[in-house]
Amino acid sequence: MRAGNVLVVALGGAALLLASWIAWRGRRSPVYEPRELPHTPGATALDALRTLSAVGGAGIVAGVLVAGLGGRLFMRLMAATSGGGAQGKLTEAEEVVGDVTFDGSLGFVIFVGVFFPLLAALFYLAVRHFLPNPAVLGGAIFGVILLGTVGVGDPMSSDNVDFDILEPLWLAIVGITLLALLFGVTFAALATRFDAAVRPLSGGLRHAWTHLALLPLLVPPFIVVAALYVLLRVILEGRTRATWDGPVHRPGMVVVGLGALAAGVASVAAAVSIL
Repeated sequence: MRAGNVLVVALGGAALLLASWIAWRGRRSPVYEPRELPHTPGATALDALRTLSAVGGAGIVAGVLVAGLGGRLFMRLMAATSGGGAQGKLTEAEEVVGDVTFDGSLGFVIFVGVFFPLLAALFYLAVRHFLPNPAVLGGAIFGVILLGTVGVGDPMSSDNVDFDILEPLWLAIVGITLLALLFGVTFAALATRFDAAVRPLSGGLRHAWTHLALLPLLVPPFIVVAALYVLLRVILEGRTRATWDGPVHRPGMVVVGLGALAAGVASVAAAVSIL
């Protein structure tokens, strides 16, 4: 038990420090940096896979560091501050408070740190053109959107039984909020960096290792969304950029801004209902 606690604290603390360093280093990076588009359907499909690899890889790295390992550390902190009355009780995920197990921690990191961030990465592809620069601002807004949608539906839901067990409630709310914001900024910084670094497979199989993030996307329902993205890129052949950066850019920013505002209000409402 004690060794498990030490390992969770060490790994989780190191992960959050690394994520914070990545977010700080990339805070001035653009959320989206246009690049030259290919001119053939085959090259366009490979470039679409490159984009999925870059954004998916950013989601997995940021997810494992912040949501997975950082989230596990936060759970350990909340278990420690909740007193003896909470020890031994079952959480929403049917885990025992205070009981640190390898299987439970690994399952949490995989599910929360990989699969959820992949969904977030696919959603990011749809809104990144309308997020403001730099990455620290666009990523924070993206984090607020995630918190006010997915967040209030599970980790910060007033129906979550964890809030009947854990104390203090204000610390739980602050922790969840900070993790969401850190994930958003870390992810945005990494997405820009990976987007510039990953090369399409048209350049040869020597770049295949940079596409490892495509492997989790083969799992349903990710593969359906990924296939639709590639198909749309091939059909439209770059015309979406002219549209996104042209007549719909400003309205799109307004819509995303209003969505972020609504998500922020939903997050505050959820916090008030919990308290």
